[in-house]
Amino acid sequence: MTARVPPKRWTCPLCGGRGRKTKEHVLTAWMHEAWGGGTLYVEGEAAKRPYITVFVCSTCNDWMNQTFEVPTRRLLDQLSAGQRVVLTPGPQVLLAGYMTKMLLMLNLWHRSDRDPYLTTEIYRRFRDLTEFPSGTEIWLSQVVEADPVREQSVVRAVPELREGYPSPPRAFPIGSSVHIWTFNDLVVTWFRLVQGVPSGWPDPRELLNFARAVGLTVPIWPPQLPYVTWPPELTLDVPTYMRWSLRFGYIG
Repeated sequence: MTARVPPKRWTCPLCGGRGRKTKEHVLTAWMHEAWGGGTLYVEGEAAKRPYITVFVCSTCNDWMNQTFEVPTRRLLDQLSAGQRVVLTPGPQVLLAGYMTKMLLMLNLWHRSDRDPYLTTEIYRRFRDLTEFPSGTEIWLSQVVEADPVREQSVVRAVPELREGYPSPPRAFPIGSSVHIWTFNDLVVTWFRLVQGVPSGWPDPRELLNFARAVGLTVPIWPPQLPYVTWPPELTLDVPTYMRWSLRFGYIG
């Protein structure tokens, strides 16, 4: 007689506890309601379902809501609409926390390309200490509808986005992660470097720092003193956004 294998007990992927299992919206429900179901682009591809949900315990669900979602709601509405906003370090930290929370939840989605470097320890430290993964940097850009004039202005400002431009490979050391996504006008580039770039390879942050210098990106983590302004001076359109995502949308 075959021994019966007891079912595996569910544990919350965020805290490791066994509390009541609840659904967490990766892109919060109020965003869909306020923005009329605006499309979420994950790693450059439109999500097929309007609501992406994962399972966490009720305690962690409430914690994320009160810590990240409620405090950032007004800011996210302004950013997604392209409104001009001055971001002091406090709001930058709030937004960075929301973006990191969103990435960690998105990484749990069964249809996502799982990031093997977002480990259980990272989830626990984020939950217990609100600690971001070491080496994290977060940058914001803006994307609007396709516009040939705008596309050419970006390509001229950032030559590496030109088709056929002989851009050097950009190495991310093993253990590093790169993610890019959008909702409405807002583009988020989230990445972390866990160690130095290999000798002889260009640092992947060089392109981001250059893009910042020409007014294409705004860094929010680590927070910038005394403030940063949104939106950036130079905006992406859809074709140049796709080229941008191809520069960073992979895991090292």
